[in-house]
Parts: sequence; C-alpha cells; structure tokens
Amino acid sequence: MAKVALIARDSAGNILYDTSKSIYGLRKSGPVEYHGAWRRQQPSGGPHICFDNIYKFTVLNAISPIVFVTGACNQPVASKEGNDHVFYFAGPVSNIKVYCFDIMAPIFAGPALKTRAEDGKFTFNSLQRPLNVIGTSISTPPTGPWSETVPVGGFQGGTTGIVVSQLNNQDYTGGFRGWFWTRALDPAKTYAAHIPWSRGCWCTGQLNSDTVYRGSLHEGCYGQKGSIVHCFWTSPETTYGSVYSTTPQNITALTVDPRPSCSYIDVSEYPYPFNPQL
Repeated sequence: MAKVALIARDSAGNILYDTSKSIYGLRKSGPVEYHGAWRRQQPSGGPHICFDNIYKFTVLNAISPIVFVTGACNQPVASKEGNDHVFYFAGPVSNIKVYCFDIMAPIFAGPALKTRAEDGKFTFNSLQRPLNVIGTSISTPPTGPWSETVPVGGFQGGTTGIVVSQLNNQDYTGGFRGWFWTRALDPAKTYAAHIPWSRGCWCTGQLNSDTVYRGSLHEGCYGQKGSIVHCFWTSPETTYGSVYSTTPQNITALTVDPRPSCSYIDVSEYPYPFNPQL
C-alpha cells in the first residue's frame, strides 16, 4: 500500500516538503550568550593559565536538533543537559547568529496545519518553517605535499591569519591562528551553514610574539553575506604550550579524506530572532 502523505511543491515543481519523510523545521533562532571560560591544558597535564571564552545556545525540549550559523566559528560542542540541548561555541563568537532546526513536533500555539501518519506519528507543523537546504560544499584539501608530520596549510587556495593574539601578562585569553577557505555564492544573499562532523589538527606558529606556540584546532563551516566559509578555529580544553623556536610552523596531523560535506541555507527564508517558547 502506498504511503499517504501531504506533498507541497513550488511553481517550478520542486518539493517544498513531503510528510512521508522526516521533516526538520525551525525550532529557534537567535544570538549566543556568554557562558564562561574553559581552560586549555598544559602539555605536562593539568589546567593551563590560558583559556577560551565560551558562548552557548540553548534549545529546550528538542528531539534531534542541528544548528546552522552565520558568522565566524567552528563546530560547536553539543551537550544534552536534562531536557535541554546546549551548543557551546569557543572564541570571539559573540556576534554569530544561530538557526536551530529539529524534527517537527506538535509544538507552539496558534492556528496551524499539523499532520500525522497513519500510525499516529507526527509529521508536519506549519508553525515550524521547514528546513530548505539550498546547497552543499566540501572544502579543498590542505596544501601539499601532505604527510602526518610535515606542516601544511589548512586549505589549498585558502588564507590564514591570527584571530586572537597571545598577550601574556596582559590577557590570558588563549591565542590561535585560523585557516579559511571561502566558497563564493550569490552576493545579494546571506547564508548560514551546518557542518555535520569535523576534523582536528595541531597548529604551530607565532601569535604576535617571538614565542612559538602549538595548540589544537578543529573544523567549522559558517555562512556570511555572499558566501560560506570553511575554517579551522580554536578547539577548547585541548593541549596548548610553547615549543622550540625552530619547530616547523603550520598545520600537522590533519586528515585529508574524507572531508565533511557542509549544507547551507538562505537566512532570508527564516525569522530571526525566533523563539515562540518564551
């Protein structure tokens, strides 16, 4: 027997939603809030004096939420805390915008179209704007020749720069160098991006001082006006310390393949901020 479903299409015949499949809808959108400081780790063990500032985005009573982000950051640390899902972002990320989508559920008050499958399972809620992924992107590989020990650049055709300087005796915010590769899209649109999993690596370099530091980065993907950006960005609560000045600089211990396929959305399709549970 064929499944009974509600299918909506746009004027070009593209499917907007199909209730025979799991549909993700907007659960919440908004800014992050400051959470606190997470200390990095000494190479010899124990907490470091240097730390990363941590910001969080909390979603109440979600089922299986995912986040798309506008603004520079990497993949957040996701945590299930009681009935809440919390996404922790590290570094200078106070201005990012987060769009959280979840499996549609019978939530939010007001007139709405809500559907269920023949077995009673909830399938659609018009109060949750459906997730519309308009494209995916995979970054370029690192610069070569690649090996586990020879330092490389994070992306072929990419750029690098110090995101946070290491200003000892002035500010013990942990320094780090970021790596970025941009995929140009429609310059008139602003995007948010989601990375389903990420790679980690070591990064060795000077951070606006004579001292050479080695710390950990992990991957991210975020949207901005006209493009999405693949990046390597600070990885909190990981090992960090100075190394010999003759230590080769750049990225090491980075997996080349596979690389994550990141999806992105046009943020004009979604309200911001959006949190009907308030």
